[in-house]
Amino acid sequence: MEISCTPLSLDRRIEVDANFFLAQTTLTTGAGDSFVFLFTVFVLAVFVGFYVVWSVTPALHSP
Repeated sequence: MEISCTPLSLDRRIEVDANFFLAQTTLTTGAGDSFVFLFTVFVLAVFVGFYVVWSVTPALHSP
């Protein structure tokens, strides 16, 4: 297997750099909308909170 070491044209180099930048940006931003992430955390917190509150014995709810 032989690897070619020919220099890239300016257009190809710009395309490669742009794709690399896009990939890095996508990876570092989490590739998602922050609202969706925060809404998912909120929904999970509602379910966990509901389960925790209603799992406590009734004796602990009364003074």
